Amino acid sequence: MFFKKSKRPSSQSNMLSDEIHQLHIKQEDCIQRIARMQEKLDSAISQQNMNKKIQEDLCGQLNENTRELRQHHMALEDFLDTVEEQCQCHEKISSLQSDNQALLQSCLRYYTLLWNMENSASSPSIPDSFIAQLRTFHEQMEPVLQKCGIQIIDQTGISVDYTIHEVTAVSDTGDAALDRKVAQILTPGFIYKGNIHKKARVLAFRLAEKETEMPSGHSIEKKGDSFNV
Repeated sequence: MFFKKSKRPSSQSNMLSDEIHQLHIKQEDCIQRIARMQEKLDSAISQQNMNKKIQEDLCGQLNENTRELRQHHMALEDFLDTVEEQCQCHEKISSLQSDNQALLQSCLRYYTLLWNMENSASSPSIPDSFIAQLRTFHEQMEPVLQKCGIQIIDQTGISVDYTIHEVTAVSDTGDAALDRKVAQILTPGFIYKGNIHKKARVLAFRLAEKETEMPSGHSIEKKGDSFNV
């Protein structure tokens, strides 16, 4: 007995081919979508890494700026401390200068008093030992004043200099070489560190007025130069 092999209808075969083709199309589309999604994912991961790098850079810059700000803050504190110390130093300097001026005035008054006592001690009733003691004090005090930057104006026989001398008295002289020369120190003056602290009061020589005889036997007065007192 022979059996005949059955054949699948062609229409069913075509349908199966179409389904397989559609499946291939869907598979390709799915693969492409997966590839696009993978690209987007890679792009997102790359962007995330870039953002992370940017974030790390920003954090690094922030930390660096914070360190610099802390350093500037510390430097500002040090500067303010320095300014405060300088202000305190200026106050101390001002106080020392005030004390120095008071001490200077006291020393100069004491020296002037000692000088006046020594120059007025000409009475016979004053013992020579006392005068000698005054001179000793005088001699001991002069180098101390010079060491402190004080120069004493007490020279005689020099020309009158109105920057350091105050002429309070004059003495006539017939010697032209003595005209306008310091004859006597009435009160000593002082120069402190190059500046005139006090002018010396002095008695100065003035050339005396002379009389010139006229041919007729009369005479006229020839006045000498004026002298400011």
